[in-house]
Amino acid sequence: MNSLRRIAGKSRGSAAIEFALVMPLLFMLLSAVVDWGHYMSVRVSIARATMDGARAGAAARDDLFTAQNEVQVAANTRTLAVLQGMGRACGGGCTVTAVTCTAGQAAPADCQSPPIPTVVVTVTYPYTPFFGFVPTPGNLREQFMMAQQSGAAVN
Repeated sequence: MNSLRRIAGKSRGSAAIEFALVMPLLFMLLSAVVDWGHYMSVRVSIARATMDGARAGAAARDDLFTAQNEVQVAANTRTLAVLQGMGRACGGGCTVTAVTCTAGQAAPADCQSPPIPTVVVTVTYPYTPFFGFVPTPGNLREQFMMAQQSGAAVN
């Protein structure tokens, strides 16, 4: 009986040592899951705001006389509003640009020579991870291109 107590007494501290050895690995794994989950959440939010801004800019052209500036303002305003609504206010380092491209236009570089008039919205958003153990990009960049309406809205 005494020999069993001696063996049991010696193994009591091994669980604490094993826990101390495994805990850093578990913490790094958990922090990686949290960082990547947060990264993907921010990325989806930025992509959604970019798409919605491009849609608003494309819909702003309700006739052939709508100025390109008005389309760009509508796209920028909607993108910023969606970002704000998702809790991702566009603060320092965040840029939202909207460009209108006419058919066949190759400049600026965002236009890529589309066959029809389009709106291109680009959002660059700074990203800071919670823990930083997993490498993630410092800036998220999303771009979306949408064709503009070519005439008056049909009822």
